Amino acid sequence: MSKYADRWHRLAFGLSVAVVSAFFASEMTCNALAQDQGSWSAASIMPTPTADPGVAALDGKIYVVGGSTFFPHALPTSADMGSGTWGSSVNYEYDPATDHWRELAPLPIGLSHIGLVGFNHKLYAFGGFTSLVHANAQDVALAYDPTANAWQWLAPLSSRRGGLGVVEVGGKIHVFGGRPRDPTPLDIHEVYDPTTNQWTKKAPMPLARDHMGIAVIDGKIHIVGGRTGGQIDNLHDHDVYDPATDQWTKAAPMPTARSGGAAVYYHGLLLFVGGECKKRDPNARFGGGEDFDENEGYDPKTNTWISLAKLPSARQAFGSATVGSAAYFPGGTLRCGALALTDQMLIFQMK
Repeated sequence: MSKYADRWHRLAFGLSVAVVSAFFASEMTCNALAQDQGSWSAASIMPTPTADPGVAALDGKIYVVGGSTFFPHALPTSADMGSGTWGSSVNYEYDPATDHWRELAPLPIGLSHIGLVGFNHKLYAFGGFTSLVHANAQDVALAYDPTANAWQWLAPLSSRRGGLGVVEVGGKIHVFGGRPRDPTPLDIHEVYDPTTNQWTKKAPMPLARDHMGIAVIDGKIHIVGGRTGGQIDNLHDHDVYDPATDQWTKAAPMPTARSGGAAVYYHGLLLFVGGECKKRDPNARFGGGEDFDENEGYDPKTNTWISLAKLPSARQAFGSATVGSAAYFPGGTLRCGALALTDQMLIFQMK
């Protein structure tokens, strides 16, 4: 063999080894990613079952505020469902370090479907309903100080509504959508400044919706899913708002159209978990039917969605928050239409 042929032989062999090595490395990475779909476990149960509460993380704790604490077995004639409260004033704090719940100062008004966010050592709560179904909407804005264990009234929303989305970016609190009553969601977008107790209007959402998922990724606000009307009028839409430019753009739509689920930014992904209603029961007097058990994650680096470990049991009307290495999902209902409330706190973790 000539020296040139030998060089070509060695070069070809080296390239082959490199290609094969790269292939197996890629396969191992893909397999590792495919295998890491996360896992579910359960924390200690809440003091009472709660559906459609506000859920937020603040200073290493998780708060569950308001919601519905009834357990309907049939369509009632009374507004409180006969066995609980449609608009609850509960204020529960969960400590992940001790797996312990405690009850704190209740909301000054019972509310369900409120928007809740933690910022600068306080909770901020907005809107909500006091009556069923999605009735008697409120324009309330409240701040809770855990140190003082007390609530403070703030400048109200510009209009009454519940089922809205709330996040904090750059020291300002953005409030989106919601509905004043069935079946008319809004596209409204307004911003609250905690330092001045004042509101300003911003670019409205591209699509009127409520019961949506919302999260902040790299300073931008992602809104996914939601509904335009009833329980099955669910959306795939994924809109992204940039506070720096006051403009909206589109991102990859959620594979499974859903509303009434729980959204959270966790492990580099925007998770949207559960939802209402996957399959309705035509014979049920008050909603009824199967909820979603899907758990889908959006990767902002690739603008793609992936399927993750499904819920242990389908549910909707719950919230979520991230503390440390886990995402927490308290409460909700196991059937459509606020049926079968649960006091479970589910924990989702990825490696």
